[in-house]
Amino acid sequence: MAPRPAHAQTDREPAAGDPAAPVRGAQTTQAPKDPVAVLGNQHLQQTAKPDERPLSQLRTIAFEAIDNYRGAAQNGVADAVSTVSDTGWSAWAAALAGNLIWALACFETGGAAFIISLGGIAVGAVGTLPKNGPAFVKWASDHLITAVTDHMGAQVDRVTRDALGTITAEGWADSRVRMMILQRLLKPEYIMLLSGGIPTADVARIRDLIHAELLIRANRQVADPYPMQNPGIVRLNYRVDGHLPRGYAEGDRVGPVENWAFEFLSAELSMDVGGTAAVQALKKEKTLKTAETPFIKVVILDSAMGGHAVLVLDGQNRFFRESHNVGFRGIDGPAVLARMWRSTNGKPPDIDMDSLK
Repeated sequence: MAPRPAHAQTDREPAAGDPAAPVRGAQTTQAPKDPVAVLGNQHLQQTAKPDERPLSQLRTIAFEAIDNYRGAAQNGVADAVSTVSDTGWSAWAAALAGNLIWALACFETGGAAFIISLGGIAVGAVGTLPKNGPAFVKWASDHLITAVTDHMGAQVDRVTRDALGTITAEGWADSRVRMMILQRLLKPEYIMLLSGGIPTADVARIRDLIHAELLIRANRQVADPYPMQNPGIVRLNYRVDGHLPRGYAEGDRVGPVENWAFEFLSAELSMDVGGTAAVQALKKEKTLKTAETPFIKVVILDSAMGGHAVLVLDGQNRFFRESHNVGFRGIDGPAVLARMWRSTNGKPPDIDMDSLK
């Protein structure tokens, strides 16, 4: 929106009745030559050299979102501690400090977004590792969450200055400006609209996400080889057809995997740390990204003709072992999984948490 032009200057006094003449007794103000409207119900206007006022308002929006994240993350940590009740706090803390994926899952990446870099976040000295749940909550807030918010805060100036260049050129309204800043910080699912269409960080969803991510890390597969320490386990049940060649007799080997047909039946989830309460907490996220979850994956194949096979992957989706009865003699586990999960590039598919048995 271009600046409103000032009235043309003349050497004469405006005549009575002239629209340019001041009203007697009224206060008048001089319109700025290069106006910059503030964020609000107005628009930012294009200027040759924007002042610092709108930039300050953009920074306020960004820092408000980061502060909202901080509070939600702290509550998510407290929720996780309450769910697991008791665990090896020092070992868990050391693992979380070494990999901040759990703390970064809600942030957007790419494009003009804030730069989310695990290597760029300086956790620094982690102090004395916590020995109990309350100490863990404070320790995680002081050392890990603070490291994340400091990392994000250091980028606010760059991101808001870049955003201001776009805004001044296009003249966006307040709600759209807020949304643009939030979209450079958070993934869409962690942004909500308040009454009136005002976007803000969805602190309840971020809290649930941090809660779930911490429970996943508490149940990660941490030992190799099997048996594995404190594993969460995802069981995927399939029905298989077409795997037996024509004229099959008991003891024959299975046919080419390209002829196999698979039907997904159900999924099950178990977690040693936190048990049923941990599973219920994960269900709030609606979808389990199975391939990204460091749990053991147990794939169970059943045949209508009585055959049965079990394929096991570790927390990094590496094929670990298989077992089968006579109906799956000669099975090639990795080849079967590659064929069955072709649409997901050979990786375990995501699971709708509402479908869990």
